Amino acid sequence: MILFSLLDLNKLTFAILNNSHTIRDIINFFSILIFGNFIIKIKNKKIFYFVVITALLTTFMHTSSTIKMHHSSMKGSNNNFFKKNNNFENQTFYNLFKQKSYEQNFSGKTYLSEGIWKFLYKTDFKERTIFNQENIFHPIDFFQYDIFLFNGEFKNASKYQIRKSDRKMYSTIEPRLDEINNKFFFDLFGIRYLLIFESEINKIDFSKFREITRLKNQFDDILFLERKRLAKVTVNDLNQLEDNNCKSYPMVDCLLSIESLFNLSKEIEIERLSLNKYQITNNSNKSEKIVLPFLYDYGWKSKKGFIDDMYKTFLYIEMDPKTKNIIYYRDTIRFYLKIISIFIFLCMISIVIIFKLKLQNLLKLKLNNF
Repeated sequence: MILFSLLDLNKLTFAILNNSHTIRDIINFFSILIFGNFIIKIKNKKIFYFVVITALLTTFMHTSSTIKMHHSSMKGSNNNFFKKNNNFENQTFYNLFKQKSYEQNFSGKTYLSEGIWKFLYKTDFKERTIFNQENIFHPIDFFQYDIFLFNGEFKNASKYQIRKSDRKMYSTIEPRLDEINNKFFFDLFGIRYLLIFESEINKIDFSKFREITRLKNQFDDILFLERKRLAKVTVNDLNQLEDNNCKSYPMVDCLLSIESLFNLSKEIEIERLSLNKYQITNNSNKSEKIVLPFLYDYGWKSKKGFIDDMYKTFLYIEMDPKTKNIIYYRDTIRFYLKIISIFIFLCMISIVIIFKLKLQNLLKLKLNNF
């Protein structure tokens, strides 16, 4: 551990081992292997059981103390992870989203304001009563109300095109005021709603939104807003890409800075048919290069035509007038890697079993000869 602390693992491992969590997991993995190798060599049964029981008790006590410390830190809060609000059905979010008291289906992503982000991630847990009473203790809890946040912290998911990250396979999409006020950003990613403090609405063009509901808060009401006008983004002039050198990250910012690259259209429809399957309709009288509402991923495929990309950032598909197309996601590389992993795993088990049987037969043969 002392050696690890003296080395710059970020450079030595190409930023793969650049945080304490990864190093901890690797050390834990090898510790289990070393411990297992140690206990199988103990021949005395009493010592063997003593070591195993001591290890289990130590693990149990460590886990219990961690839970107790976490529980103690939440004392003073009426609702928390351990003490949920049983009357949450009387709260605003449940009545609006679960009871479907609002006439529309809540399709589309939700963007958080800078104030809401700080409130959720940096404010002391005990002070977040407004969300705690809705049983929202972490941003992921919004999913129970079918609210899909665009912003968040992502593990094992690279979002380098939109945010530059210092850690491999870790990304954070924090809110930015310029993205809320950008002409194309919300339409590019299918963002329909905005969760914002009332005191922040003077920083945005409030005329583009309408209030669906509000959460009464003792110091600042929280507004849930919906955009009044929705559109789909099309590529206006691809020649603009040739005149600009977008090689610096984040790529999204660079592409949005190119004038006349994109255009908005209300004659394009993108309908979700199922998980990772969409139908795209071009209702216009001209051919359109339609930008898909997600970042580049090689797994997206089309039943007709070809899906192209811009600097491996945005995906778009060209469609003739008055036509429909189906796009779907299929990661064939991951599928084959999974099959290979399972095959190797089964081979290793077979080798171990065969080796064990041969060893047993050899021991029996030696005993019989003895």
